[in-house]
Amino acid sequence: MTTAYDLTPDWNAANRYDVTTAATLLMTNTSAYDIRWARTADILQPLLDPQVAAMLRSGESISLSIPGGQSLWLAAHPRGSVAVDVFPYTGQGV
Repeated sequence: MTTAYDLTPDWNAANRYDVTTAATLLMTNTSAYDIRWARTADILQPLLDPQVAAMLRSGESISLSIPGGQSLWLAAHPRGSVAVDVFPYTGQGV
């Protein structure tokens, strides 16, 4: 399953992917702008500012194995877009 996001500069619940069961996510920056991302242990907004969160450069992808119950938060300034593909957890990296 692929979910596309049009990002905002701030953390926004509309740009959050909630992992219900352990999964491997492939996140691809589909925009001309750097995007920022963070993981949280629940659905609460990250405490850090998006400007200091992990960065994914334009055109790059990253694979993340995330346990169930965590959330992936996405942001970009001035704007950006990202596609998140979700795959079953394979037993590595969580």
